[in-house]
Amino acid sequence: MILPYKGVVPTIDPSVYLAEGAIVTGDVTIGAQSSVWFHTVIRGDVAPTIIGKRVNIQDQSMLHQSPNSPLIIEDDVTIGHQAMLHSAIIRKHALIGMGSTIL
Repeated sequence: MILPYKGVVPTIDPSVYLAEGAIVTGDVTIGAQSSVWFHTVIRGDVAPTIIGKRVNIQDQSMLHQSPNSPLIIEDDVTIGHQAMLHSAIIRKHALIGMGSTIL
């Protein structure tokens, strides 16, 4: 499900795979060949969420941010199942383990 928030619609490359039940809302950008798996929530309501190319965001992850503190995920990152990322910068080629909380 792709939802606008305060008139801002997510920008999602056409090659992105969005699994059923995933929610993407607001100021979110997702780069080419990325995937967002089942029941993941990506919000861009108080600052941008920027996701690079070839990023794999696995089931039930939660991505959000604090005011004026964006969440930035660079290219070629894997985010394990049920990870929570909040106002962080994740560098290229990182692996975020299942159930991780990154602030």
